[in-house]
Amino acid sequence: MASVALSFAILDSTGSLTDLSYVLAARIVPMVLFLLGGGVAGDRFPRRWVMIGADTVRAASHAALAAAFLSSPGFNGELVSWFSGVR
Repeated sequence: MASVALSFAILDSTGSLTDLSYVLAARIVPMVLFLLGGGVAGDRFPRRWVMIGADTVRAASHAALAAAFLSSPGFNGELVSWFSGVR
């Protein structure tokens, strides 16, 4: 759901499909890298602690993204470029 909301927010603020593709690609690369580390952590640590840690990190990143978008006046595209590293 967050990916859909992020996609609409970027399209609404910039209107550029290129910016949208950069942001979505920038989300996939860290996900692949963290999946490898998460697999190792899932094998070595109790499942409950791994899930709590992953949910905590995910909630913090979603809250930071939401706060950044909500603090941007008018969704003028500057925030999307700054927060996602597009430009």
